[in-house]
Amino acid sequence: MIDFVYAAAVFEEKSPLADLIHRYKYDFSREVADVLLGLFDGIFAELTAAGKTMGIILVPVPLHKRRINFRGFNQSEVLAQKLSAKFGVKMQNLLTRHRYTQPQVELSKEHRLTNLHGAFSLAKSAGEIDQNALHLLVDDVCTTGSTLNECAKALKGCGVKRVGGLVIAKAV
Repeated sequence: MIDFVYAAAVFEEKSPLADLIHRYKYDFSREVADVLLGLFDGIFAELTAAGKTMGIILVPVPLHKRRINFRGFNQSEVLAQKLSAKFGVKMQNLLTRHRYTQPQVELSKEHRLTNLHGAFSLAKSAGEIDQNALHLLVDDVCTTGSTLNECAKALKGCGVKRVGGLVIAKAV
């Protein structure tokens, strides 16, 4: 299970932020990532002030190969790369999504909770993992937390002690 989630904003349907996230993910507008990046300034200011950024590894939530081929990019990976460059925090692609699943946005809350079971595992290219670092899973939206929880399970199964989430927006 995920230990905690940092959210840059609250997610509300039909809000300007929801529209931006939709453009980023479904209209394939990569330039929106630069706008969304600014939302994380407060979170990283707090982490920097507390001296916590040195022990953080950003881990983008992976997409299945089919979804990457369709979209042309992984929105979580692009965001993690930009966060890494802007705030000087290490990023690693540690996970792979080995099972294709129906998009969470198309499912009811009940189905979202089970849709991703067993869909993530450690990437073959992961290499050595710093088990004591704080691994922050980077994703766009956290609704039920099932995506982050399934990714956290895969990381904790490899001995990682602390896994948090870092999302643009979280539903309340």
